[in-house]
Amino acid sequence: IFNIRQKLKKPSDASLEQDDICIVCRQRMDKENAKELPCRHCCHTHCLERWVRKQSVCPICNSDLAFLKEILINPIETK
Repeated sequence: IFNIRQKLKKPSDASLEQDDICIVCRQRMDKENAKELPCRHCCHTHCLERWVRKQSVCPICNSDLAFLKEILINPIETK
């Protein structure tokens, strides 16, 4: 299944240096449990998955994340 964990990359060191606190749960993040959005903001992977089910925007800057919601609703199977 093609999902958010595969679609988004791990955050860069620079991104985590700027802010290593997940805006959704307010807990510390690291490269292994976070993903970087196209707007360069980062969240825990599991927090982001929950967030996108309810909202179609970045929790920080309101950038459009509708493409991620579509992935959660209609996952694409990969071989």
